[in-house]
Amino acid sequence: MVRPTHDLSLYQFQLEEWRSHDKLTNQEILQRLASDYSLEISQSTLYRNFRKWGTSFRTLTQDTEELRDRIKYLFFQQVLNDHFLLLQLHSDGFIITKTGLSRIRRELGLWRRQDEDKIAPQLEKLREFFESQSRRNTILNTYGRTYLYTYVRQQGHVLSRKVLYDAFREFHPASVTDRWKTMRYQRVGWTAPGPDFIWSIDAHDKLKAWGFEIYASIDAYSRYITWFYIGISAGTSRSVAGQYLRVLSERGKMPNLVRSDRGGETVLMAGAHWYLSQNRLRVRDDGQRDPITFRQCWIYGKSTSNEKIESWWLRFSRGRGGAWRKYFITLTQTSHFSNDSLPDRIALLYIYMPILRREFADFVLMWNSHYIRKQSNRPHVVPGQPFVLYHQPEAHQATNFAEVIPQDRLEELQNAFADDPYDLDAYLPDDTIDVCEAFAEEYGYKDDPKEEEEDNERDSGETPRLSAYLALRDYLQRHLEQNKAPSIGLLETPAGGLDRLRGHLGDNGINVEELSQSVAAAAAEDDAF
Repeated sequence: MVRPTHDLSLYQFQLEEWRSHDKLTNQEILQRLASDYSLEISQSTLYRNFRKWGTSFRTLTQDTEELRDRIKYLFFQQVLNDHFLLLQLHSDGFIITKTGLSRIRRELGLWRRQDEDKIAPQLEKLREFFESQSRRNTILNTYGRTYLYTYVRQQGHVLSRKVLYDAFREFHPASVTDRWKTMRYQRVGWTAPGPDFIWSIDAHDKLKAWGFEIYASIDAYSRYITWFYIGISAGTSRSVAGQYLRVLSERGKMPNLVRSDRGGETVLMAGAHWYLSQNRLRVRDDGQRDPITFRQCWIYGKSTSNEKIESWWLRFSRGRGGAWRKYFITLTQTSHFSNDSLPDRIALLYIYMPILRREFADFVLMWNSHYIRKQSNRPHVVPGQPFVLYHQPEAHQATNFAEVIPQDRLEELQNAFADDPYDLDAYLPDDTIDVCEAFAEEYGYKDDPKEEEEDNERDSGETPRLSAYLALRDYLQRHLEQNKAPSIGLLETPAGGLDRLRGHLGDNGINVEELSQSVAAAAAEDDAF
């Protein structure tokens, strides 16, 4: 049987427009032909006609400074190989070919394989980096092979895993040995069908005794950390809801489901999430559409059952949080810190909050970029980099389950919260900050990572910025004793979020009673997931 021929001359202008102007791929052009003109042809037929018309098939890379900056960021900070780097660049809207990427990468000096003559100077720089880090903090002591490789790449060093780890073993053999002594955490788990299907959220209270409160969310499928917050009030309902709305505004999409424990800090966020989800409908097997219920967008359970985020908190503690907890315990046991002393609490927040925010943000970036290996004893674990698994699910035959945010409802919530202002990033009153900055100028203290190594010449990696902290503590004590102005103090923690916002929410057309009743009813049920 002779196959029918297709005369594409009638569509020549449109086809060339799609290719040259709209930059569609051949596959996308075939899809447009089928959807717009009900014309189904093979790729070879399309190619043959393009060749007959003299259409150029060469896609030229549009080389710009913005493209080069993005390549450097994805190469170093996200540690992507060329395949996923190219996918991400295309997703970002850049026009670049595989050959163009390889060329630009070489021109930027981003070599994946190092010649013998290049390894020696790179190793020398690496050893200097190890020395510098050991004087500043204890990060390297807590990282295993995969974390170490990712972290070192993010600091701008490119060496193979073997060369890197051999060098580290030589520099710090005790740290490598200690890794085998750590507890192996294992639990029979589950996974989600794709990114944004369910976020697992919870607080981390290990540093709360010293004024540092932490909250985070992890995507259950990719293990990508979708948000991380450290401040002075992470455990209040007003703060958690504010964190969530800020994340939604930045990302432009929301998860299908959220899972949390029954802590009071989640009530306001749960209500906000359900309010934003009420435009969605659930389709039954018989085709009937029902409004979504609270239990279909939010899952309550015991903290111990919220295993995705609990598992990550363990890794966070081993990676960075635990080292700081140990340090703060030492400060307390040596009488260098007392929770009853206002100067102690202010000095600790002023000196260490910026440092912790930087270090923990670096850890989150490292985690999202490191490679999770396939695990035979945990078959539910999807191998890969969290960043890639989350942002490029199609590369792993997965589907993104993100929901569209109804902008009118989001604006209503934001307006309600705007009437109840609260600065998530503030950790000390302005007048107190002014007093601390006067000390910093007098003492010569700078909150700059580049200054940490020089400052720590008076201290050590295990006691970072201790001299500055003790000096500020004494300075603040004298300030109080001499009754100097301005007065110093701590910020108040926002409490009673729902009660305080009740009037503002009602003014914006949000049924507060319905939200409260649904959240309370769901919290009272047994965990059904």
